[in-house]
Amino acid sequence: MQEEKKLYPLPFSEIQDLGYIDSPVEGGWLAGNTISEIMEMYMDRIVGEHVFAYYGRQFPVLVRALDGAERTPLLVCPDDETAEQRFDFLGKAKLWYVRDAKPGAKLYLGFKRDSSTALGMTEGALGMT
Repeated sequence: MQEEKKLYPLPFSEIQDLGYIDSPVEGGWLAGNTISEIMEMYMDRIVGEHVFAYYGRQFPVLVRALDGAERTPLLVCPDDETAEQRFDFLGKAKLWYVRDAKPGAKLYLGFKRDSSTALGMTEGALGMT
């Protein structure tokens, strides 16, 4: 019987499974496997049966390392319904884990004023803030 290998510790890097884009693992003992393949093999250890029943093999979370030393762009993820209608995949849950922050550092949530999606995207693209 093959020895069961532990999933931890995993290096912190970017992974995504958008249905049509499925990140392959580049190193370690899972190298060459895609995120959806890992989900199928280890779903009970990664997300559990309830989440797997809803998302299937598609990894429901986008993991991304951000360097907050500089201002970062606005990050927007559609909900499941919008993502399925427009992109034929499910939305992504977001979790912010701050590994290091200087005293007085801030993380903003939301907008300064009400705006429509189209107006906000246009102003952001043109730098009109």
